[in-house]
Amino acid sequence: MLRVKLGPSRLLVAILIVTHSAAAVIVGLLSVTVAAKLAGMLALIVSLYFYIRCEALQISGRSAVLLEFTDKVICKLKTKNGQNFEYRVSESTFVSPYLTVLILRSRHSHSWSTQSIVILPDAINSEEFRRLRVLLRWKWKQLTNKGA
Repeated sequence: MLRVKLGPSRLLVAILIVTHSAAAVIVGLLSVTVAAKLAGMLALIVSLYFYIRCEALQISGRSAVLLEFTDKVICKLKTKNGQNFEYRVSESTFVSPYLTVLILRSRHSHSWSTQSIVILPDAINSEEFRRLRVLLRWKWKQLTNKGA
C-alpha cells in the first residue's frame, strides 16, 4: 500500500537541543542539592545523546529507516541493522502538516510493547510525507474501524 523511507532530520536535532537546553535551565533553577542538579543534567545529556543518535541522525542500528503499510492494518518497520518488526498503528498517532508522531503497538494483544517514530518534513520525501499523512488520517482509520 505505502512504502516510506526515513532519513536523518536536522530539524529534529534542533528541536531536541532546544528542548533539552530548556529542561537543563529548569533543572539548574531548582532549589535542590548540587548533586541532584548534576544528576538531572547528566540524565538530560544522556537523553539528548540517545535521541539525537537514534531518532534524529539515525546513526544507531535500532533506528527506523523503512516503514511499509499494508492493506491489512499492519505496519512493517525495518531498522538500520536489518531487523524487521510488525506493528499495528495506534489510534493515538498524531498527524499534522508539519509533524507526524507514529505510535506503533505490538501485534500481539498480550504485549504492551510500543514504538514511537517522530517524522518531520525534512526526514522524508515531500510526496511520501503527504501520502503518509493522508493514509494515517483517513484510510487507516477506515480500515481500523472495519476491524480489518
